[in-house]
Amino acid sequence: DRAAQKNPAHGLLKLSLAKLHAAPANPKRDLAAAELLLNEAVAQAPANPDFHHALAEHFLAAGKKDEARRAAEEATRIAPEVPSYRETLARCKG
Repeated sequence: DRAAQKNPAHGLLKLSLAKLHAAPANPKRDLAAAELLLNEAVAQAPANPDFHHALAEHFLAAGKKDEARRAAEEATRIAPEVPSYRETLARCKG
């Protein structure tokens, strides 16, 4: 999607929509849609560690530890100074 590549705000919008789809209080909760949006955000902005971290958290909540670990490793590789990324990575390995 060319527009999203030119506008970083589209990635943030996808992240926000993913959180809405995954929210436990959402009566129309759709984890598959949330995962799709998070993967799209990562694909559009692979250097954004927040997107990788959000994907890691999503995978952890879904019980997908291997996928969570890979996403958390990438977030930590990009921004090793962020404690929450290292904490998520530790939860993936534990």
